[in-house]
Amino acid sequence: MDANAVPHFRNGGPSAAAQTFGARDRHSRGEAATMVDVTAGQGGATPGAGFPSIGEIGTMLRRGDLALAFGILTILVVLILPLPSIVLDLFLAISITLSILILMTALFIQAPLEFSSFPTILLISTMLRLSLNLASTRLILSRGHEGTAAAGHVIEAFGNFVMGGNFVIGIIVFAILVIVNFVVIT
Repeated sequence: MDANAVPHFRNGGPSAAAQTFGARDRHSRGEAATMVDVTAGQGGATPGAGFPSIGEIGTMLRRGDLALAFGILTILVVLILPLPSIVLDLFLAISITLSILILMTALFIQAPLEFSSFPTILLISTMLRLSLNLASTRLILSRGHEGTAAAGHVIEAFGNFVMGGNFVIGIIVFAILVIVNFVVIT
């Protein structure tokens, strides 16, 4: 077999077909075939094998599909598990920030197709707010007897802002919010 007739890979090594032809030539001459373990030294039991590192987790979360799945999983965890007040404050701050980002993005787009993912984002952010509503209600009902800050400082600050220190003003503002919600929904 001519050496120039053997096809090579770009890096200079013979192709799989050329290696097969070479094995046939060696076999016809009665030479023994040699097998090489190409995986030697590439695996093994390294510490933490099977668990991603912090850098790998960051790389995975940069992918949009995995970040979306992680966000929906977080929403489900908020629905099921009772949250401490500091975690609820953090999620409420994230929800408020997310709503401002969505509003600013919707205001500054030039064409509707620039924000084609708007319905999906709106659905997921609504799911987040509903889960936070349930978590805050659970926290208020279970720990409300401990004081106004038992449900978190965000809820306490919003309650003080709406109530204005007067119970009657709070009832009137609450009634207005309920009426506006019913008018908008229906």
